[in-house]
Amino acid sequence: MIDIYYRSDLEGGIKIISHSIYGVLGYMHEEVLGKNVIEFHANKDARKELLEELEKSGEVINFNTYLIDKNNMSQYVSANVKYVYDEKWSPIAIDGFLRDMTDQHLFEEALRESESRYKMFSNLTIEAIILHNNGIYQM
Repeated sequence: MIDIYYRSDLEGGIKIISHSIYGVLGYMHEEVLGKNVIEFHANKDARKELLEELEKSGEVINFNTYLIDKNNMSQYVSANVKYVYDEKWSPIAIDGFLRDMTDQHLFEEALRESESRYKMFSNLTIEAIILHNNGIYQM
């Protein structure tokens, strides 16, 4: 899993981004600096939802969303974000870590699909199904 650190201003302008952005979205960090984070969201409403949650608590943990990579493909990420405050405790920026969860998400989808097929198969049969696992039979 690859993590990306970023800092944006309150309007979403990217001020700092780690070089690991290349491994997840295929962009050199210079290509991303100065752009607005909304440009990378697959679902523009997700940014709004994230900001609403951030406004409530000042921090959001494990916010799952899709970002668009340089090849215009969706990448599933989990975001942890928090406000950066000035000396008067007024928010001045947003710090975040993005973790690439695409492979795990695809694996979980495949597992759900496999479980669904197994359940459908087992519900259609009127015969008993016995599973064999290292000499142990299970029903």
